[in-house]
Amino acid sequence: MSDEQREFHLEEFKQLKSEISSLLARVETLFKYGLIGSAAVYTWFLTQFGLADSGLSSEVLLLGFLIPPVLVFFFGLLALSTYSHVSRMGKYLKKIERELGAEHLGWEQYWRRTKPILLGLLCSFYLLLLLAEVWLAVWVNSQLHVISLPWI
Repeated sequence: MSDEQREFHLEEFKQLKSEISSLLARVETLFKYGLIGSAAVYTWFLTQFGLADSGLSSEVLLLGFLIPPVLVFFFGLLALSTYSHVSRMGKYLKKIERELGAEHLGWEQYWRRTKPILLGLLCSFYLLLLLAEVWLAVWVNSQLHVISLPWI
């Protein structure tokens, strides 16, 4: 590899690492939006329609209560697609590390020796959040007696 190619790949490596950091921050933000967005939707919905006779049909009210779980579901899909993109970028970075002759150096190599737990924790948190959102939608529905659900 020529010095010019080496310099190019080194700069590419730096840019990709920076982009990965940005994408991982986006995943964290998606979880925050899931929590805050759900609370905001429920608060608004309950203050607007839950405490008084809104005149809305029970089906419309039920669909309103299901907005937060749907938001969390789609935020999870966005997080999954972002993680998939980061994973592909990581594989390419590993290839660049090999070509630059630095594969055995760095914290990434050290980190590879340990079992990954962060992804498992994030997936568990996401599933717990999604289940909690569905449960909350059903609970709010039952408290306001919006619609009789056959599985309850």
